[in-house]
Amino acid sequence: ATDYGGFLDEEFLSLYARYQQNFGQHINANTLLSWSSYQLNKNSYYNNVFSNYQAGYKYADSQRVALDSQWTYQVNNQHQLITGLIFEHLDAIPRTADLSKPYNNNVSAAEQHLYYMGTNNSLPIKIFNVVQDNFALFVQDQYQWSPQWRTQIGARIDKNSDFGQNISSYLGLKYYPSTQANFSLTYSEAFLAPSPSLSYEHFGSFSGQQNAQGLYTASSFRIPNTELEPETAKSLELLFNYLPNTQQRWTAVAYVSRVQDLILYAADTPQPQTNFIEGGFIAQTKQRINLGDSLSSGIELSSRYRCAFEWGNIDLWATYSFTEGTLTSDKGKETLPYTARHKFKLASTLRWKEGVFVTPSFYLIDESHVPNSAANNGRSLVSPAYGVVNIYAGYDHIIEGVNGFLRIENLTSRPYYNAGGSADVSLVKLPQLKRTVSLGVELEF
Repeated sequence: ATDYGGFLDEEFLSLYARYQQNFGQHINANTLLSWSSYQLNKNSYYNNVFSNYQAGYKYADSQRVALDSQWTYQVNNQHQLITGLIFEHLDAIPRTADLSKPYNNNVSAAEQHLYYMGTNNSLPIKIFNVVQDNFALFVQDQYQWSPQWRTQIGARIDKNSDFGQNISSYLGLKYYPSTQANFSLTYSEAFLAPSPSLSYEHFGSFSGQQNAQGLYTASSFRIPNTELEPETAKSLELLFNYLPNTQQRWTAVAYVSRVQDLILYAADTPQPQTNFIEGGFIAQTKQRINLGDSLSSGIELSSRYRCAFEWGNIDLWATYSFTEGTLTSDKGKETLPYTARHKFKLASTLRWKEGVFVTPSFYLIDESHVPNSAANNGRSLVSPAYGVVNIYAGYDHIIEGVNGFLRIENLTSRPYYNAGGSADVSLVKLPQLKRTVSLGVELEF
């Protein structure tokens, strides 16, 4: 029988080490060294319209090393300076186009001898290897002007090997009308560099036919865009905290945020890059571009309550959020996609003095929708609301310096969906994983 399904297996691994040191009474250093890797199993494949309903194998791989060192200088009881540096190194092979056979991990990307499907093994597949470095410096000044008023001001400078230099700023004002309540007003800027996947991923299929010039033909291809720029975000937030006693906390947040140069979906190139693949003719090419601006606002209300017992304690907390916004792009203005207007989260943590803890949680998420670019013959663009139950449990200090944890997501294994792709051929409702179980160990040195 013909297999119209697929297989997807992703592997994640993270390691980190933290070092803390006090230098006298005024200086503290906190340094984090981390390494993480991601690999898409070479036997993963799709079988769909893009692979001409044949097994189209996929491969992706990345390693990231990061050093984050933060230094705090306590000038006096009212004044604190924080500075630090961050270095990140990324080496990645973005997700490949459809491969006729699994990727060979034993040879380099340049030695794969793989060819685009539908070209009679004559057009070599383009496999990209992306190396990227990012170096950042940041500084923050915190000052208490009086028992009621405090300010924060900060800046961060990033130097990226692909995207050049970027400066982000932060301003904060805090007011304490009493020992039980405080207000906080903050303005922040940030930028998000596009991942190698966004910049370099490409896919499509050739028909297996040649035109009069002997070029293999393809109706459409998603092609890379190495000219993508970082998205930029500016946010204004007002926060209110109220602590009537040591057991309770009530929090209310109102915010407004604008994201510019949003990378959302692929658009037709001004002129089809018919010769993107040498020896082929592509009638239509699409690529991701910085084409959108989004404006969102919302509120979040949360509460936390702690009950203490001889054996340990129980924490109860709940959060409700409301978000609305708009997206403006070449498709016009529309309601902000991929955003649920209403979210409700309820959770509890039971923690025993011996170090064992259990946290069941319940999420109720409102419906969301995909962008208007996914419209096709009047189909609904809405992904339905859903509820999901998760459990997170652990045992701190099983032995000295060793912590263990267990994570169960979607405990009931009930089907639910998130908003899917932005293309007119993509799924509107993207199925999420059924019950997943993760075990982990954390080592402390």
